Amino acid sequence: MRMLDHASKILKGHVHAVMSCCFSPTGRKIVTGGYDKTLRIYDVHGNNNSNAANVYHTKRMQRVFGCQWSSDNKYIISASDEMNIRVWKANASERLGYLSASQKQSVNYKQALTKKYANYPEIKRIAKHRHVSKHVLTQTNQHRDIRTSTRKKERNKKLNIKEYSVVPARQSMVVKEQQ
Repeated sequence: MRMLDHASKILKGHVHAVMSCCFSPTGRKIVTGGYDKTLRIYDVHGNNNSNAANVYHTKRMQRVFGCQWSSDNKYIISASDEMNIRVWKANASERLGYLSASQKQSVNYKQALTKKYANYPEIKRIAKHRHVSKHVLTQTNQHRDIRTSTRKKERNKKLNIKEYSVVPARQSMVVKEQQ
């Protein structure tokens, strides 16, 4: 709250407006619900990646107007335009219910393996992959094309106009700062 002259982090991924957001009880993750019919979970304090760690959507779900974490940090509740309330697991691959000692050991071993081999291209590709609906995918590609053309335009202006200065993305988001 002290440094209001620039954004500390920009979270990307939604292709329409974000209608609701909520921090997890631990404060390490944030869930956002958007007009693009998706829920996205971001790791706030993790690596520098600004893309969503998880994307939730269904075929019938419409625009998400509300989302909330449960107090035990295991579930996410979402409310959407088609008058349904959905309960999602915060960690989609996590098993519900009681885990025996051998099951806990197996889960810990799998997590250690994925952490150890995280830099291998095949593992990185699998970890990065997020399945989204077709309309979100096409709009994401359109937004990517727009961003690349804007970057090219900015680079050309910087090279050819002497007095031109580029404003960083974190600072361009701030509209007005009041004392």
